[in-house]
Amino acid sequence: MFNIYEKQGEPMLEDAQVRFQFERTQHSGLQGHVQALKATITTGTAVSYTTAANHLSTAVSELPDYIAAHRRVAGLMTGTGIDAGDGGIYNADGTIAADKYIPNWGDLSKED
Repeated sequence: MFNIYEKQGEPMLEDAQVRFQFERTQHSGLQGHVQALKATITTGTAVSYTTAANHLSTAVSELPDYIAAHRRVAGLMTGTGIDAGDGGIYNADGTIAADKYIPNWGDLSKED
């Protein structure tokens, strides 16, 4: 859509960009946010394309689909067992503390 205007040498108006963005937003979890932005526009408050994009971007980052796909587990501290009171499975230098969890780690050959 933006390219059509550009090829014709016409700028796409800000409100047309916002309407286009609303039409292209398909996820059901974002429809409430789109409706809220439309209500804001209806009350006479100007909503720029950038403002709408930032609002929807924030809404996307809060969707369960997005959160589950981008979840990272950096470490685990249970507070019990041999890892109690320290940094979990990592040494202070960031290496994995295999010797805490594999009793004969130091005695294993490189092939093992």
